[in-house]
Order: sequence, then structure tokens, then C-alpha cells
Amino acid sequence: MHRALSVARLALGVAGIFSATTVAGPAASGACSGPAYHELDFFVGNWVVTDKLGKQFATDRVSKEYGGCVIWEQWFGARGSHGAGYSGYVPTRHVWVQTFMDDRGTVLVFEGGPAGASFSISGPSYPKPGAIEQNHVIFRTLPQRVVEEYWTVWDDGNKTSRVIFDGFFHPAKP
Repeated sequence: MHRALSVARLALGVAGIFSATTVAGPAASGACSGPAYHELDFFVGNWVVTDKLGKQFATDRVSKEYGGCVIWEQWFGARGSHGAGYSGYVPTRHVWVQTFMDDRGTVLVFEGGPAGASFSISGPSYPKPGAIEQNHVIFRTLPQRVVEEYWTVWDDGNKTSRVIFDGFFHPAKP
């Protein structure tokens, strides 16, 4: 559940990807090279994901694909869960769209972008029929190239919130 709701962890709107690349054909050389397409570069890499106490609960691979137009995330949970996310920038809307899907049937679609010194995405999730929760995820870069992902969920009409993920992405050793 943590990672499913994560990328998260960072996951790209399939519609955004298709409208930006597939429908128009392959991205032309340099089509995704402007400054906005580098706003998620801090998250590209191979990661060991831990909690605040340093206990490892996942590994994560994040790469730039399709001429730099797509950020692809592959999540491998320590207890066997797996997921994938896609993120892409939609220039006509000036927003990043992220989708995440996992082996538990979770499908999330978030939107957002840079927010001061962090990167923020948000969007709904549907924990049960008729229920909607609002997710808010903040990514912050910390010293030594560590990235913190802090995820809250708001329910009850945005009256109460709870933290569902506070993970630290440490660069994996080669």
C-alpha cells in the first residue's frame, strides 16, 4: 500500500504520456530538452528506500526514457510488492502528470510540479466504493543526494489527514 500510493511515487498520467508522445509519434530529437523536462532529474537513479530509522523496505529504479520525455519508476518492495510509475511533463498545461500501478491493483494519477525547494504532486485515491481520499506527496532533496518522500492522505472532506509514507531514498551502491 505504501508504494502503491507512492510515485508516487512518482507515476505519470497515461493520457499525458500518450498525448505528448505516442499520438504525435516518437519524440523528435530534443523535443523534451527544455528546463521543465529536467525538474525531476533529482529523482533519477537507483535507490535503497528506508524509513526514518534506516530500516530498508524497498529498492527503486528511476530512469529517463523516450528521449528524456518520460520518467520511468520501478518499485520493488522488501515484502514482495512491485509497481511501476510513469511521469511526464505536459507543456500545454505546465504540469507534471504521474501514474502509478502495482501488483495489488492500485492505480493512481497525480499532478503537480516544483513547489519552492520541493516537488509536489497530488490527486485522488478510491480506497473503497463511494470513498475518495485526497493524496498529497512532497519530494525534498536532502544532503548526500538523499530524497525524502512525505505522503499524506486527507479524508472526511479534507478535515483529517494521516501520514501514509515517509520514506528516504538513498543512492544505491553500484
